[in-house]
Amino acid sequence: MPVIQTNYTSKNLSTYNKVKRGKPEWNLAEEGVILGYHHKTTVRIPSKKHIQENVYISHDFDEKASWISPDHTIDLDNKSLILKRGLVDVYESISNSRELLFLEDGWDEEDALGCNKSTYNRAIEILVNYANTIYSRYNLSINQPEINLGRDGSIDLEWRSEDYILLINITNKENFEVHYYGEDFKEKTIIKGFIENFEINDFLAFWMRKLS
Repeated sequence: MPVIQTNYTSKNLSTYNKVKRGKPEWNLAEEGVILGYHHKTTVRIPSKKHIQENVYISHDFDEKASWISPDHTIDLDNKSLILKRGLVDVYESISNSRELLFLEDGWDEEDALGCNKSTYNRAIEILVNYANTIYSRYNLSINQPEINLGRDGSIDLEWRSEDYILLINITNKENFEVHYYGEDFKEKTIIKGFIENFEINDFLAFWMRKLS
């Protein structure tokens, strides 16, 4: 049975249950995911202004429509970020990294700097931006990164495997200063450079496909 899915919020959604034949059933998720199903049924969908993502059809459902998790919401101090629902591993890393915010000066029992919220938030926003971009452009979910606090207060985003390593270091400075270093052991290639702002570095994003 075909299932038609699209994302809206309950605030701007009215009931769309008119079909050419048959009687569909609908489920409305709390965060705005709708599922409708019926065998060989054409369903009227909302106008484009209500659609946040493309409508697509899946054929792997039972007779009952079921819930699909919405995109992940990540709340920072001054904004909320949306992480695509398929990036579960990345979301788990971000959730676990919240513990870094509780590290204060001297957390290594020496002279390490505590976690600066601004630096942490910058690191998470960079991670979300690149993970979403790779997911949207290449339909790939990057692997779970390690998110660590350096002794100088910088934040490291790090991926390691037998085939590659990528380190993105977000410095603990007021101005935007981010360094990256990547190595592909199979192809024997190295990339390194700077990220100057929150705009996507296309070269780095293309290389990061390896992380999936």
